[in-house]
Amino acid sequence: MHVLHLADSHIGADLPRRRRHARPRRGDDLIASYRRVLQLAYEHRVDAVVHAGDVFNSPRPTTDAVWAATEPLRALANNGIPVVVIPGNHERSALPEALLLHHQLISVLDRPRTVRIETDNGVLAVSGFPYLRRPTRAEFMNAIEATGWREHRADARMLVTHQAFDTAVCGPQHYRFRKGGDDVVARGDVPSAFDYVAAGHIHRQQRLKPSKRLRPEIVYAGSPDRITFAEIDEPKGAMLASFDGGHPQHRFLEHDVRPMSIHPLAVSGWSRTQLLDAVEATVRNVPHGAVAQMRLTGVTNPQALVRLNLPERAFAWREDVIFSYTVRGVELTKDELGDALPMEVVSNDANGASAAPTMNGGKPAAFIEIERLLRTPDKEIGIGLLPATPATSRRLPNTCGIYLFYDESDRLVYVGKASNLRSRVQSHFRDSAGNFFAHWTRQVRSIRAMQLPDEQSALDLESRIIEEARPAFNIAGRIPPGGGIA
Repeated sequence: MHVLHLADSHIGADLPRRRRHARPRRGDDLIASYRRVLQLAYEHRVDAVVHAGDVFNSPRPTTDAVWAATEPLRALANNGIPVVVIPGNHERSALPEALLLHHQLISVLDRPRTVRIETDNGVLAVSGFPYLRRPTRAEFMNAIEATGWREHRADARMLVTHQAFDTAVCGPQHYRFRKGGDDVVARGDVPSAFDYVAAGHIHRQQRLKPSKRLRPEIVYAGSPDRITFAEIDEPKGAMLASFDGGHPQHRFLEHDVRPMSIHPLAVSGWSRTQLLDAVEATVRNVPHGAVAQMRLTGVTNPQALVRLNLPERAFAWREDVIFSYTVRGVELTKDELGDALPMEVVSNDANGASAAPTMNGGKPAAFIEIERLLRTPDKEIGIGLLPATPATSRRLPNTCGIYLFYDESDRLVYVGKASNLRSRVQSHFRDSAGNFFAHWTRQVRSIRAMQLPDEQSALDLESRIIEEARPAFNIAGRIPPGGGIA
């Protein structure tokens, strides 16, 4: 038996209810990738298709999104290929009511149950249930039992689920889910009688190592396309699961999707014309058909960012490129810092270089405030500052503390905490893609470090510095919810 396993198609994302321009949309890409993946069912003559959650990107998709998602599923069913679908977290554990999903060969597991599929190559039992929000171990195991899987005799058994299992990995920093979290399921809680777990929810395709036994196979198909920039280098497609006498095998079927690229751009001291020229040069040089995002950083006057209309300009330069930009890393020179740090408006010196905001004494305001904070800890806590450069980061101690990154104008751009200063700082220069701003460490010119006795002390001081200085690349601590410029 052969089963096509896919998940996380997110139909409806970036698909407006009413189109107002001719620019390409990511929503169209997601639909096209979804259809290409389902076409594999015909090419490989599968006995069934299983979708492991998040067919739609929201619980209330548009009519266009419903049609785009259900039409190819009905085509499969009309050609005699059974389809099994479970609701995911984006659908709030319930697929929208749609007559297009009503077909004798389409099974929506909106409650725990088991579907028995008779094929020319044997009997397949597919058990599943909707996404469980913050499941306890008992809830997950009870949901499996509620499917009634024990009552069905079959040549192969498959569990379809939309959960995060321990040891699953996602994101550019390769975050690994671990046991103990409210939303993490232990691999060992899946009964060994199942041959294959068709998992969704994690967008990276992967097979999890067995938990103290050889079965079942727990496999994430990943998403058919790159949904976010966190998936920038991940291959995309679907899984082909095969059962020969109950022994499962699987093979990833990769297909081409649009390339993605991230372009950080430091705009301190730039005029509006300089900014637009830099954006145009970047857009004209991205790969053909790319999804490109410009991530602006630096200190600038808010008027320089008003009515840029960058997506429209980018479309005029390159109709094949899907372009977006964000100013989440920009520090504004007016009304952003308030009365906490009295400062002058940024101006250009005689050579055209940007002058940093200053207080009396000539030093940057944020620099003076940080110096005060670094003197605040008790003497037994503050061991001292260790000046360094990116090339000499290996000279840092392998102890707990905080580290501060400065650019060439002595502007603080990032502060972090670490249980091992040397290892953590070196990791930034090995691969900076894990930060929101890819390759942002290229702007770092000097490092300062401070050793502290424990991680809580480091966390407290890091938080205070972020609150006072709001470094450009500390996005989570600096930007309030909904903040930034629309």
